[in-house]
Amino acid sequence: MGFRWRLGVGFLLAAAIVPLWLSGRLNGALPPARRVVQKDFRVFDYFRGSQKLKAMLHGGEAEYLLNPIPMQGVDFQSYAESGETNLSAKAVNAFCDRTNRTAYSSGPVEFQISGGRFRLSGWGFHWSQTNTYLVVSNQVRSVLKGDLMRDTLPRP
Repeated sequence: MGFRWRLGVGFLLAAAIVPLWLSGRLNGALPPARRVVQKDFRVFDYFRGSQKLKAMLHGGEAEYLLNPIPMQGVDFQSYAESGETNLSAKAVNAFCDRTNRTAYSSGPVEFQISGGRFRLSGWGFHWSQTNTYLVVSNQVRSVLKGDLMRDTLPRP
């Protein structure tokens, strides 16, 4: 009876282990990775030696465990040392490289400077958070409003 019982348990174990082995779980394969999504994802950059914000990259949703980080609902701003907004931009989606502090996409982007007096839109961009530059590559369209080109400095 002991031999039969051990034989029955052996068959039960084999019946449980063989399907796992065939599915790859015991063969070194890992289950598919779970998506980790963070809402309201932000990356900040500050002026050297101060707590004044220089630039901010914001994603409405981001998979921050991947590199580069895919983001949805992207907007980014750069600021002057006085705190005024220099550049404000929006994109549907983008990738963020936290190591190089850049964002890029082949999708649409819109940005404005000078309180909306200069606007630009296009497809495909590369933004450097540290160097504060934005390159828009395709189908670029710009709009100048009002007195953007007028000299605003007082004359002596």
